[in-house]
Amino acid sequence: MSLLYISLAIAFTLVWYFSLLKNKILILSLIILYVLFYCLLSYNGFFLVFDSIPPRQALVFAPSVIAMVLIFGFRQTRNFIKNIELRYLVAFNIVRVPVEFALHELFLESKVPQMMTFEGRNFDIITGLFSIVIYYLLTYRPQLVTTKLLWGYNILGLILLINIVSTALLSVPGPFQVLNYDMPNVGVFYFPYILLPSLIVPTALFTHIVLFFKPLTK
Repeated sequence: MSLLYISLAIAFTLVWYFSLLKNKILILSLIILYVLFYCLLSYNGFFLVFDSIPPRQALVFAPSVIAMVLIFGFRQTRNFIKNIELRYLVAFNIVRVPVEFALHELFLESKVPQMMTFEGRNFDIITGLFSIVIYYLLTYRPQLVTTKLLWGYNILGLILLINIVSTALLSVPGPFQVLNYDMPNVGVFYFPYILLPSLIVPTALFTHIVLFFKPLTK
């Protein structure tokens, strides 16, 4: 079942990118290459070596951080970001619902700790459910969506994202692990789950950063 849920999350993410960037062929091509790169590495077990120096798992996060800096560093991309519809940004975070079910199934398969699920201290599914409501309001009842509501939604979503990401990082086997020694976080480094930390999480962070500026111009 975990494979079904993560497949839904990945498909949702790719459709979101295609919808957002349908006229940006070069960027879409780079995203596809990015996805294929991580799928190939994870399929061959590259990220399942936890005693390398430097840690191979750092490669999961470093490119997305660099990409984020570049995206906000150029005027053209900043102008594009400024024009993204609010509902597109909110809609992406619906993906957090299938992601949370995927994590729960991975826990049942003993590949991630319970702490990383909604049975532990991961409440990120709330963001996903809240996103459905906000998206509906933006689409059909925009007059009900206030700046305060968007700020509250965005702050809550960002806090919950930071919570699960920090828990996940501190549960990865290696020199920085301080949580969940009995059942460490290894599941997200398998194929195709690698796209959760390498693609879905950075995209969620991106939407939150952009949303902090969008309500001010509403």
